[in-house]
Amino acid sequence: MASTGLIGQYQLSLFEDLSLTAGLRHDSNDIFDDATTYRLTGAYNFRPTGTKLHASYGTGVKNPTLFELYGFTNTYRGNPSLQPEEAKGFDIGVTQALWGEIASLDVTYFNQEISNLITGSGQTSINLPGESEIDGVEVALTVRPMEGLTVTGSYTHTDARDSTGAELIRRPQNLASLVVNYALLGGRANVNLSVEYNGERKDWVWTDPFYMNRQTISLDAYTLVDVAASYDLNENAQLFGRVQNLLDEEYYDVWGYRAEGIGAYAGLRLTF
Repeated sequence: MASTGLIGQYQLSLFEDLSLTAGLRHDSNDIFDDATTYRLTGAYNFRPTGTKLHASYGTGVKNPTLFELYGFTNTYRGNPSLQPEEAKGFDIGVTQALWGEIASLDVTYFNQEISNLITGSGQTSINLPGESEIDGVEVALTVRPMEGLTVTGSYTHTDARDSTGAELIRRPQNLASLVVNYALLGGRANVNLSVEYNGERKDWVWTDPFYMNRQTISLDAYTLVDVAASYDLNENAQLFGRVQNLLDEEYYDVWGYRAEGIGAYAGLRLTF
């Protein structure tokens, strides 16, 4: 499956406080119809109050994967009749500076409508009829209490439903995160702590070996803790290390496929 894409973008700044962006993309595909998508963004900064309004609108296309089209296993058969997903969506929000430059608060509403959403169905994949809608609110607070230290907390509530009103699977309604980043030694060293909460989500369990019947279950919420650090030996060499899932949390994003446990990584990054 060959695909060729052309992308163009135009940026415009007016009156120092207004910025506009327009992007256009054209994809040629040897299996599906050619697709042209676009994205428009705008932001306006009210300097006296430290307030910034921002919004965007865009469209998109996602083609089925080769496995979804032609895959074959003991429990899966590809569906060559699948059509690309088509999406359109917008977001609108406001960012407010607090206590000078010490903190900023951002609140954003987002909405997305997807036609031909691809989902599993028995031993194959299908396009869901009608439009599936995903909307929600994201709130993020960033605080810089001292030089080199940045703390960011965010929360997202999402409501994702298909054309019948049923909740879409594997999309948690509640997500939250806390990221603490500290740069020291004049920026040569960096330490990062990340805590991510993923709320309860729905999934399907097939109750017979022929994948003809299913029931909806709830996957438990989980919290992941990651730590990372780096140190610049010189301009061209950096030591780094990280530990993922520090608390060795047992969790599932897809029922039956347990995610990885604790893992540690270290290395040397060279640039030339």
